[in-house]
Amino acid sequence: MSLGQIIVYLVIALLCGLVGQMLAGRSIGGFLVTTVVGLIGAILGAYIAHSIDAPEPFPVTVGGRTIPILWAIIGAALISVVVAAVQRKRGAAR
Repeated sequence: MSLGQIIVYLVIALLCGLVGQMLAGRSIGGFLVTTVVGLIGAILGAYIAHSIDAPEPFPVTVGGRTIPILWAIIGAALISVVVAAVQRKRGAAR
């Protein structure tokens, strides 16, 4: 995997994380956290899609690997909601 491909993956993860957080109505961090949320969301979303045998309407292929854009956004939204709920709960417990 080349450096250019890694940069493309990270930019796609950032965008998926941003859209996922907007859909969830939560902002849980800066660009680095949003990128991590996008990466984890892509893994979670791909797992969910595979589990329910759902199609991917917007696949993007980078370096021979397919990124499930729609499912990455859905996964990022789910991660954002969970992290925001945990943060809120921790803040209330203090």
